[in-house]
Amino acid sequence: MAVGIEQLSRDAVVQASVESLGLDADTLDLDAPESLAAALRRTASLRCPIGTRALLDATVAVLDGLGTRDDLRSELSELLRAMVAYGDLVELTPPADQTGGVRLLYLAPPTFVQTVTGTFVLLGIRPEGGPLVDDALLPSIRYERHTRTISGEDPEAVVAALKASGLQEINQARWLRAPAETSPESVVAEMNRLLLASSPSGDATGLQLLDSSTPVGYYRGRWRPAKTSDSGTYVARREQAYGSDLWSYVQVAKGVTTRVVDLPTHPESTRGCDEAWRIQAAVDACAGHPQCFRIEHNATGQNVLSLFSPPPSWLQRRWDGRGLPVSNRGALVSYVLTAAETPGEAEFLRHMLWLEEASND
Repeated sequence: MAVGIEQLSRDAVVQASVESLGLDADTLDLDAPESLAAALRRTASLRCPIGTRALLDATVAVLDGLGTRDDLRSELSELLRAMVAYGDLVELTPPADQTGGVRLLYLAPPTFVQTVTGTFVLLGIRPEGGPLVDDALLPSIRYERHTRTISGEDPEAVVAALKASGLQEINQARWLRAPAETSPESVVAEMNRLLLASSPSGDATGLQLLDSSTPVGYYRGRWRPAKTSDSGTYVARREQAYGSDLWSYVQVAKGVTTRVVDLPTHPESTRGCDEAWRIQAAVDACAGHPQCFRIEHNATGQNVLSLFSPPPSWLQRRWDGRGLPVSNRGALVSYVLTAAETPGEAEFLRHMLWLEEASND
């Protein structure tokens, strides 16, 4: 018997791809952040444990040519960062004899958190592309960028259904764990103390510095290679042979690295970037040009709270449980929050990251 081969249009392939990810192809294209996040979860479910760069490479290889985004890898990278902070994936360093100390991404177990707003945040990824919840619950999931939530008029029934699907409940306080409130001067002083206590180092390969003299409103533009005119202390990233670049706090003299403190410095921290972003916020505040946030009002009576630098995971989780992540031109991260919650979140930024409100002009 002859086997017929049907040629599919791009639109048909995109529709089939979105549906295979468990999403509604009538409302989402493959280029939508929700679809890209689902694609990252699918790749991770089949490939973990895996390095960040390798996970991005594998996902791009599948999607490239089907989408229309020119910034595909950049968008995937931002979504992956958010998914690790959110709790879908865990970044850990295996024993050195297994991977040479390279940090790898692992699947987080299927869990859920009941938030202050009464919604349920769904976390984790099952291996081999398995659905997170039972079929009866799948239509109830709301997808917004990297987040997945379920709401219900009867919270006890939702909890029972999620547990029946094999998800474990996480205490909200545990999920929202954050560092102790302190002053920016204390953060900088502690990091400088750790630098002085460290052994002198050799020059770092491929050193990228976060330049504190550059405008705080454009995060990507603040990074640059070390120059011979550089002397002082910096948040930095250093190349390694395999895996993602290392996060560090370094002392530099005439462009040469003299001392290094690798991040994270605290055993309870899992991500060096979380410490690095808070250290940089402290450095900027001490220098007299603190980082900023912006509040914009929309027609629905809600507010859009925007940041211009990446949020540490403890801040992102806080907002994942209170609002909705949205794209907002000119900002790196934005969330829609109720008018009632916005003042408290603005104060949280002032106390925990020493940010100031930017003008909307």
